[in-house]
Amino acid sequence: KKSGNYYSETEPDKQYLGKENHPRVIAYRDNAFRKVRITILKDDLTLVKEFQKQYKDYDAESVFKALPRILRELPNEAVIDQRYQEIRKWADEDCERNPAEMPEKKNIAKDGTEVRSKAECVFYNILYDLNIPFRYDKVFIVINEYGQEKKVYPDFQILCYDGTLIIIEHLGMLLKNNYAMKNLIKIQDYIRSGFIIGKDLILTSENANGGTDSEMLTEIAEWVADRFYRSAK
Repeated sequence: KKSGNYYSETEPDKQYLGKENHPRVIAYRDNAFRKVRITILKDDLTLVKEFQKQYKDYDAESVFKALPRILRELPNEAVIDQRYQEIRKWADEDCERNPAEMPEKKNIAKDGTEVRSKAECVFYNILYDLNIPFRYDKVFIVINEYGQEKKVYPDFQILCYDGTLIIIEHLGMLLKNNYAMKNLIKIQDYIRSGFIIGKDLILTSENANGGTDSEMLTEIAEWVADRFYRSAK
């Protein structure tokens, strides 16, 4: 480039190509771009091939093959967490789902599940990443003020290793009186059914402006994870 004019880098003589918007200048630049990109791709391919030689699968079959022979001969129960499999099966059971219609502005969790609120979606994804099985928006039976069984649909139900159940409810619109009163009755029914707030009944909410504190939800999820595994440690 010289005073707005462009020349090819062909040696020994540089060929004049034109001004910066001239088709020959643009074509020359694009060609140079492709050459550099191809060089980078070739370097990347070399690295990939080199790392590929060192790659090892970590699926169950590959891990079993890598075990010493004496350990490979042990029964599967020795290496498979049967309790976790039971809890996973419980979480995946085809239970009655909340019949209430999904909000128009529904959210989609990492596994494709439709979730009712943004905060629930955040919490859903955190539990999913922590690999904690759970039931979302499925039926649960509580005892109402008349001593009768009543269906409710907790946001999250988590069955722990020791058999205890944790209920998590996100209360997103507590500044709305009807919503607050409806959920107060629901909380009373949980308490009548033996749950204790802060122990096995976890309540979260949004702030006064409807905002979600994802850091708070993460801390709660990590606490739940510790409770989930406590009898397995």
